[in-house]
Amino acid sequence: MKRLFKTVAAGVMLVGTSGLANQAQAALIDDFGTAQSIFDQTNNGTAVTNTNSSLGASSVFSSRFLSADKTAPNNTAKFTVETVQGPPNNLNISAGGSTVKGTAIVDWKMTSGFVDLTDGGLARNFAFGSFTDDHFGNDVKIQFKDNANNLSNIFTYMTLAGNANTTFDLLIGLNHFSGVDLTKINEVKLTIDITSPSSQIAFNFVETIPEPSSLALMGLGLAGISVLRKRKAA
Repeated sequence: MKRLFKTVAAGVMLVGTSGLANQAQAALIDDFGTAQSIFDQTNNGTAVTNTNSSLGASSVFSSRFLSADKTAPNNTAKFTVETVQGPPNNLNISAGGSTVKGTAIVDWKMTSGFVDLTDGGLARNFAFGSFTDDHFGNDVKIQFKDNANNLSNIFTYMTLAGNANTTFDLLIGLNHFSGVDLTKINEVKLTIDITSPSSQIAFNFVETIPEPSSLALMGLGLAGISVLRKRKAA
């Protein structure tokens, strides 16, 4: 059995599938256990938005909002954002036609109070479980807002050609976000731009985690070194 570790950009690491399966989580943002679905069929410059879905007790946030905006072409093919109940549960963003493109927004909010994404300093990474993008060139933008209404910088992950159509656990270092108090976050916003027609992006949880123990033991940090390392399991 082989385990795969790959640093693809500053602050971004891909961990081979199941790499986070037994990893302790600091703050579970969403495991997509509550159903929600939305689609946009018209290229009219107006997004279709969804009423919020209350999250389960395991999530540190209160609600999830979805938005779908089909940006091309002018036909009736659907651009869809939905949770799919498993197991495992997933969030799927799909462009349902050979030329369909669009922008999806997933917005987690607190009804009141705030969330310490660092879990008292233990968490170092923002993680997507079993992240898959079947085309390259699409991107995921992440932004935080704290209880003082400060907005963080926007961190962008773009799928490269070598990572398309492959499933990884995607880790992004929390140290790459500035301008907010990460211990007092009341909103997490994902903006997913499907620029490669007929794409599908999916992942099955979003959470913050400590440095994965397997990576720490190997002495790997989230540095911007384009290197691929393989290790045979004992």
